[in-house]
Amino acid sequence: MPPAAPHIPAGAAVLVVGAGPFQLGLIEAVQARGLRVVVVDRNADAPGMRAADVAEPCDIIDVPAVVAVARRHRVVAVASSASDAAMPAVAGVAEALDLPGQRPAVIQTCRNKLLTYQAVAAAGLPVPATVAVASPAEAMAAVDDVGSYPVVIKPRSAAGGRGVSIVRSFSELGPAFARAEAAGRGSGVLVQGFVGGESVGVEAVFWQGELLDAFVLVDTYREGFVSPVGHALPCPWPAERQAAVAAAAAGFAKACGLTHGQANFDLRDA
Repeated sequence: MPPAAPHIPAGAAVLVVGAGPFQLGLIEAVQARGLRVVVVDRNADAPGMRAADVAEPCDIIDVPAVVAVARRHRVVAVASSASDAAMPAVAGVAEALDLPGQRPAVIQTCRNKLLTYQAVAAAGLPVPATVAVASPAEAMAAVDDVGSYPVVIKPRSAAGGRGVSIVRSFSELGPAFARAEAAGRGSGVLVQGFVGGESVGVEAVFWQGELLDAFVLVDTYREGFVSPVGHALPCPWPAERQAAVAAAAAGFAKACGLTHGQANFDLRDA
């Protein structure tokens, strides 16, 4: 049985990093538990700034500034939702104030796709071959290293499918490399083997290294898009198949060091 979360006294302050539309549900859920929400966002007009009990204009990528806000308000917990950009600040606050949550090194592993690949491969889990490249010429050479066409070219660090291309021929390599390089903003470019099969997403919640809950989404794609344009929920798969996918996600989380909070996984049932 997973360990119980610690009791938080009514009126205690919780920091929510980010005040956009995707954080509104989190803000409301925290307030519904009788807790006070302190929110940070560089956009003073973001909807969560009005919804929170305390709003602090602050760039969420400025980790020291966010930590200073957390200290000033003596927050007892920190979180965000649906924001990769918020994760370094969430981890920075958790580490600085010794709160439950991921630490910066784990967040770095999860946000840098090369580090993610290395962690998962080291754990012996199935993952497509991945090679870091610095030029279109290196990308061309890497095609043989990961298999053959089609291949996937992506930035080391980006979200939402930005800069990701499925490359089916040599003529597509150069433009795909340029897109990945631009989207990655200096993080680097990867060439990855293409994996067919049915695409599935997992939304999971972890506490002290244990999987608390997870639900599986079958993804819907449209020609020309590398990210899903829709999801099927409830998942139409049999319960046993869903449980196997959730267990696989838990294995990937363990390999990357994930122990606390919510996480999204994109898998292929090849």
